[in-house]
Parts: sequence; structure tokens; C-alpha cells
Amino acid sequence: MNIALFGGRFDPPHNGHLNIAAYVLHAGLEIDEVWLIPAKTHPWRPIVSSGEDRLAMLKLLETETIRVNDVDLKRKSKT
Repeated sequence: MNIALFGGRFDPPHNGHLNIAAYVLHAGLEIDEVWLIPAKTHPWRPIVSSGEDRLAMLKLLETETIRVNDVDLKRKSKT
């Protein structure tokens, strides 16, 4: 299984994020799933929404091939 990792602030997630994920899945790159990974921190832009809120918003976008992973939110250090 080939998985593409798509990290970002997702503050909030929007159609542009979905369009990128859909493109990766259908561009002939042999990608089976795209995982959306909300960042714990961001180097130059503030994150307004909590990690829990961003994770909940992303879970509304999940499909069979677009998944959400909270690995970065669980980190003890900065992204």
C-alpha cells in the first residue's frame, strides 16, 4: 500500500485541501491513500483553532482513501 502524507495547519480545512488530496489519488502516482496530518505547531503562522477542533473538522472529510492521522498532535516537541 502506498500512502501520501499531507501535513498542514488545516486551520480550517477547506476545498483546496480536498482538491490536492483528490489530485494525488487520481494523478496516476499509484497512491492508495492520502493521510491528512494536522500540525502541532507552525513555524511562521499562528494556529488559531485547537488541535482537537482541527482534528474533528478533518474527520468530517474522511473517506475510504482520505484518512486523518493525529501523530503530530501527539508529539511532545514542536513540529
